[in-house]
Amino acid sequence: MQTSKLLLKSLLSLSLLTLAACNIPAPQSRTDSEETNKQGVATFFISEVKGDALKATVDKGSALPQSKTFNFTVCLKDRAQSKALIGHPFRVEEINKELKTDEKGCLNWSEEVPFNFSSTPRYLEWSRKITATGLHRGTRTAEFAINPWNENDNSAAVVNIEEHRPATLVSDKEDVKAALQGADLIDNKDPSAARGEKENPAAKNNLWVNDIRMQSTEQKFTPESVNLNFDLAITPQLMVSTLSGEKTLRDFNQGTFKAKVYLLHSLTENNKEVRVAIGESEVQTAAIRGKSLFIKVPMSLPVIPTRGQLILALDLTSVDDPANIGNFQGVYSIGEYDQLKGSGMLKLMAVVTDTKNFQIANFVNAKLSERLAQHPDAYIKPRIEIMPLEFKYVRVGKETTSEREIVYNVKACLRNGLEQKTTRGFTFNVTGFRQSEGDAAKSVKITTDNSSCINWDDTLTFKYYECQKFMKGFIEIENKELALKQRIDIAINPWESWGTFARDLRYVDAQEQLLTDCKKENVLPSTLTLRSFNFTTQSLNYEIDHQLNMIAKKKVRFKVDAVVSIFSDMAKGRMENAQKLRPGVYLLKGALIKNRDYYNQKSYVASFEKLVTSIDGDIKTDIEFKTADLKALGNRNTLLLELDPVKEDKVTVDKDGNVTVKDKVSSLDDIIDSSTGLYNRTFGAATNINMEKDAQDLTSLNASLVNQYMTMADLPKVESVRKSLVREYINYGKKVEAERVQNQLKQSDMNAFVKDNGLKAVLVNNPKSYEDLRTILSGRPTQMDDQKMQASMNQLITTGKLDRELTKGLCSYWFRSFIAKDLWDFYGNHALINCGTRAGKPELIFTVEKRIFVKELGGYKYKKGYNAGVTIGNNITLTKSQTHSNYRTKTLTFNMGLSQKFADIFTIGMSGSYAISQSDANAEATANSTSVNTNITLLLKQNVFELNFKRYQECAIVKVNPKLFMKDGLFESALSPRLKPDQKLEVATRGLMICTGVDSTTPKTREENYYILNQETTSAQDQDNGDDRNRNFFIALRGEKEFQRLMYFMKGEIKTPQSATRETDDHKTINANLDKLFNSGHANIPGSYNDTH
Repeated sequence: MQTSKLLLKSLLSLSLLTLAACNIPAPQSRTDSEETNKQGVATFFISEVKGDALKATVDKGSALPQSKTFNFTVCLKDRAQSKALIGHPFRVEEINKELKTDEKGCLNWSEEVPFNFSSTPRYLEWSRKITATGLHRGTRTAEFAINPWNENDNSAAVVNIEEHRPATLVSDKEDVKAALQGADLIDNKDPSAARGEKENPAAKNNLWVNDIRMQSTEQKFTPESVNLNFDLAITPQLMVSTLSGEKTLRDFNQGTFKAKVYLLHSLTENNKEVRVAIGESEVQTAAIRGKSLFIKVPMSLPVIPTRGQLILALDLTSVDDPANIGNFQGVYSIGEYDQLKGSGMLKLMAVVTDTKNFQIANFVNAKLSERLAQHPDAYIKPRIEIMPLEFKYVRVGKETTSEREIVYNVKACLRNGLEQKTTRGFTFNVTGFRQSEGDAAKSVKITTDNSSCINWDDTLTFKYYECQKFMKGFIEIENKELALKQRIDIAINPWESWGTFARDLRYVDAQEQLLTDCKKENVLPSTLTLRSFNFTTQSLNYEIDHQLNMIAKKKVRFKVDAVVSIFSDMAKGRMENAQKLRPGVYLLKGALIKNRDYYNQKSYVASFEKLVTSIDGDIKTDIEFKTADLKALGNRNTLLLELDPVKEDKVTVDKDGNVTVKDKVSSLDDIIDSSTGLYNRTFGAATNINMEKDAQDLTSLNASLVNQYMTMADLPKVESVRKSLVREYINYGKKVEAERVQNQLKQSDMNAFVKDNGLKAVLVNNPKSYEDLRTILSGRPTQMDDQKMQASMNQLITTGKLDRELTKGLCSYWFRSFIAKDLWDFYGNHALINCGTRAGKPELIFTVEKRIFVKELGGYKYKKGYNAGVTIGNNITLTKSQTHSNYRTKTLTFNMGLSQKFADIFTIGMSGSYAISQSDANAEATANSTSVNTNITLLLKQNVFELNFKRYQECAIVKVNPKLFMKDGLFESALSPRLKPDQKLEVATRGLMICTGVDSTTPKTREENYYILNQETTSAQDQDNGDDRNRNFFIALRGEKEFQRLMYFMKGEIKTPQSATRETDDHKTINANLDKLFNSGHANIPGSYNDTH
């Protein structure tokens, strides 16, 4: 029995061992003996190793990489079951970092590895021991190879050594450390050979400069040398290596460098190239800007070569050298010896690339002092009888509107006065042309050429339109070393470009034949003529001012044909053809005025003044006519034009060609150049600016004609066109505009609006302004406290809706206080009850008009426009506001004795100061009104703008609907029979304007409609549609409600006979129309917006 039990236990043990053996995983890359710790064999193994690198961290000075962050991933599995270990803790020993595996069984961590960017690229062995710290035990080693220099050739930053062992792998830890610090490992196969060798320096990647952009200019000459300025653009690059050993260039994004420049002279003698330094600069320090160095190098040259080649040598050293990048020396060919000044791209000479460790000191093989001693003819120094001067016209130089500069060449050949030898190589101080000793002297230092002559270009500036003549002056030639200082008188005709335009007066016997003073001869001045103009419409836009008025802005492409007659030409005299206007800057002024004999009133319409340029002799520019008088812009008017040259030093021209004044002036006339000698006049022609295009010949206006025909009564009398008639109109236009703005401000006053419309002002923030209303609202039936009152009124202002409580309170206020004295004594309570019982629907009792008073307009945007035809009804009268209207408006009766003068109540805010009424058949016409007794079709133009209110105050106007006081109205019999019809009207239309009392600055955007109604006519022989007298039916107004009100009147009369009964009166149709009329609110005033929807 005992033996059987033992046998059974043995069999069970054997079976368990067999099953356990089945779960043992396949052998891994490392044996258990290699991956053990104090706890024994590791219970996990590494299934995957990978990694990558982030962008390197760069040095602040040079922007070269100094460290790189690597991301490592090691995936682990259970040794027994080959399953991923998820959420198990481990420690990376080398960095002493505790980690847990992620959902894939992997450990992820990052390490920042500092390295020397200049080191030779290598793969560095990077092993990390992974030790289990939780349920599992043991340690495994993850084998990586990292390459911090991978950006040089875009190679892999991290590789798994188990999968691929790179050929350039550095395994020894000391070698890895040395490579990261910049050591150049001598032998990849035996890295240890490099260790411990003190003489082995850090690896050094050389600077490199392939080419240089050079511009050289002459600074000045001295008795001993000539000073030059070299402007160099250098693009330094860093030559780095790849894993394969190839070289590649890397740009610098920043860094500071020191540069020293040499100017070398190369000359071949006896089949040998001799190279000598003839100049060198001081050390210049510069920082990288846009991957390049921009260095200004002054250099002094004691001599100038007479033959051979010029070479530029560069010695460049990095100031910020964290990676030991070294320095660079190279030479670049400039060209022939006479190409010392100029600009070009200099290429690196092949000798630099062909020579190992190229040095400038080795390239230069001769000294300048020796060359000057042995071959003095190879160089000249940059240092007396003078032969007749020779002049040659070169070109036109700088020009302004009225001035021209000519460039001419003067040649003076000199000989040694003692030896009559050439003076080649001497430098002379030449003082250019002057007309008097007090003129500014312009001097140059010039070295004689091989012909012993000096040549220099001089300039002379003159007024182009002055009388043509010879201008006398002198030049001076001086050399202190040779004791030479001589004055030579000369005469120049700068208007002449051929023949003998200048003479040496030492060799002119009869100088009286030279015209040097125009006063001695009767010569007419140069005269400017504006022959014609034409324009093409570019756009018709509108501007919204701060009072919400629409201002028309007509932009046209304007061209003026201008010529100048020259009467003093020495060759052709006054037979010289008229010349095109000189290119330059001019002041073009224009005034648009009404034609004569139209009205006995102000005739100003619009004006402009603009600084313009002329390129081809014509004035071509965009002109904007801006006016609030929309009608006048479409009439045929007279356009006055003046053109004056301006002082170009007083203006600037931007990149788009726009001319502006440099300094603030009181008037653009202040910068007119009155010294040109050019005679100007005023020109005019009739035109219609509102046309798509037009072209007219211009006529010169004399002073008497202008004074009799064009001048306005308020303007000062114009004695001479030279005083600028157009300027008078421009100044008058500014005065008119200022008055218009001032009048608009007065009209926009809220207090005036309240008074003119029979309203009572209520300011929510000022309880004193509604003390009587406050008393009633605080009593029964509302019992509203101040806070509730203000909340209800603010809600009314915001929404335009009355709530039940406030409606009840207003009913009590209206019939107990506001109009109580004008009610029938026995009807007051009855009206109050009728009002109060309908408080649930306040719109049945009260009309509410939301109105915004705009204090500051933040901006506007044109959205769209419409054109349509509108047919109006009978008996419509438009009357100009400057005369009193004699019309009697139609009386509307509703069987209750209420007479309503609609033209007085429902005014329409129209530009042009028109009033509108529906007149009876007996209306008497006046000289400045327009009546329509039959149907007529008008052209309607609607412009929709988006307005942005920046500062404003919101109000709500509350009235009892006047319709309720009319026939069949709720309060038909409420008004006292003692009241006259006009008094009843005043009571029925009385109201409250409830405002916040404070300005709001919260931006608010609203749409506004602007309407223009115009009677379109065609031009015929019997009527001129450009005549203001034939364009009477012209209306401009703002706001949809305004337009609705206008259409109400224009669609025809609404009449109810006095004898009509309720059964026969078509009052339903009338009431429906009146609803629209009453809901249209009050007329718009400047600066107010009807916000009722």
